[in-house]
Amino acid sequence: MEASEVGTGRVWLHGLLFSVFGAPLLGGLFVGIAMMIIRSRPPPSIAMVLVIAVTISYIVASGPSLVAGIICTSLALQWQKQGLSRRPIVLRLAVLGMALGAIAALLGASLSEGQLVVSPVYLGPGAVTGLLMGLAFPRALWGANRRLTSRST
Repeated sequence: MEASEVGTGRVWLHGLLFSVFGAPLLGGLFVGIAMMIIRSRPPPSIAMVLVIAVTISYIVASGPSLVAGIICTSLALQWQKQGLSRRPIVLRLAVLGMALGAIAALLGASLSEGQLVVSPVYLGPGAVTGLLMGLAFPRALWGANRRLTSRST
């Protein structure tokens, strides 16, 4: 097995681990806090926010997060092979993350309400969460200081 194949396997492992554990937890926590602040007055206790956010993250967000992780990892590796530097990959993943977050929020809200729901109450937190995950994804894949060009294998 060549060194580049080992590197690609490791990148896939990092991407899938982040998608299954990191992204749903962070995304669920962010969306849970945002939704509880928007919908309840006064805001609930921190313990309640954590309980609801963890529940949301692993019941609702794991499936879409895993799909998004597979898509983002595939595209990031493809862009890396094309020789793109870190900044264009990060920007592309941020835009892709926003789109995937908004789509996941639209689907989740529509399923929970039983009808098509296109509301900024759901789409906003979904898009912002997707943006944050898209910005964090390259760091989860390659680490903080590694160059992403194919020349630095």
